[in-house]
Amino acid sequence: MQLDSNYKTCQHCLFNETIESIAINDDGICNLCEITNQFNTQYPSGDEGKKILEETVDQIKQDGRNKSYDCVLGVSGGGDSSYLMHLLKKEYGLRILAVHFDNTWNTHMATRNIHKMCKKLDIDLYTHVVAGNQFDAASMAFVKAGLRDIEIPSDIGFAQTINAAAIKHNIKWRIDGHSFRTEGVGPLAWGFIDGRYYKDVLSQHGDLSFADTLPNLTLASQMYMWIVKRIKLFRPLYYLDITKQESRELLAQEYNWEYYGGHHLDNLHTAFFHQYYFPRKWQVNTRIVEFSALMRYQKISREEALQKVDIEVAADLSKLLRYYKNRHELSDDAFENLMLIPPNSHMQYKTYKETFERLRPIFWIMLQNNLIAQSFYEKYCLPKK
Repeated sequence: MQLDSNYKTCQHCLFNETIESIAINDDGICNLCEITNQFNTQYPSGDEGKKILEETVDQIKQDGRNKSYDCVLGVSGGGDSSYLMHLLKKEYGLRILAVHFDNTWNTHMATRNIHKMCKKLDIDLYTHVVAGNQFDAASMAFVKAGLRDIEIPSDIGFAQTINAAAIKHNIKWRIDGHSFRTEGVGPLAWGFIDGRYYKDVLSQHGDLSFADTLPNLTLASQMYMWIVKRIKLFRPLYYLDITKQESRELLAQEYNWEYYGGHHLDNLHTAFFHQYYFPRKWQVNTRIVEFSALMRYQKISREEALQKVDIEVAADLSKLLRYYKNRHELSDDAFENLMLIPPNSHMQYKTYKETFERLRPIFWIMLQNNLIAQSFYEKYCLPKK
């Protein structure tokens, strides 16, 4: 991992100047900590955050009048989305449509968690299951290209499934389970979710026909959702101070919810990406995002974070790799050859980035109206520094 003390390292987290898109100022503070400080002001917690949360819930209820549902919530069986099901349904009385994108790599535990929560809280579930062979081929196209974005078929699939459910049921609010306080903020260079990029990679390294059968975020579909349907985004966890440990204990006690051992381990494909693929090819453990977040809020010391970032992994890596190879019908040598493909960048492919930059004034208005996230605006609409 690139956590060498010989390099300039942020005073408040684990990131250092060797990691792509990380900049550290003269005060020793990295750009991600600066973003987090802005978020702390923009999205307050405590009494002020609770007031904003309650006011937004009231608006969601008002917008949901005479409809079957107030909001749509993407669920994975993980802790954050499960806690939001509890919070928004049991404590605030929202009528939630839970949405799940099944890429056929779910752990049994995650699937049980989804159904336990929905049954106990009487929440309807909308699930889109893709053909496993098509998903695998689409993801493998990114591996063959040497790209880091092998999770794009899942990320785009989930987003488009949520959008489709919201449009179908005329729902005006989509709820997101991210928390910058407990999950952190990742470098802008990590992960580029773009429908045009997805299609171009499939055309060069996979099967382009899958772009028509797997969910995709085309520019037209996104603009329709934002401008025509005006479906708003809300992230309740941005206004709360609850820790992951506290939410897991509550879920286990009230719903017999099962902890799967660590962040990103509820799906085997996601676990492969975070535990093996990204650390091996880019020499950075993605867990530094989570532990850096804990450091910023004094939940953990630098020494503790450095100790845990590499060793606190619950999944059996050898078993995970064996499953990955067997599912893709790869011999050990074939798998190794794939891992030796030189790292590549999304900048070598067609994307919507230039289009989004040209439309920046429109996206600024969307941002002010809660139609897009701040992170989306900064990553896709602002020129790369």
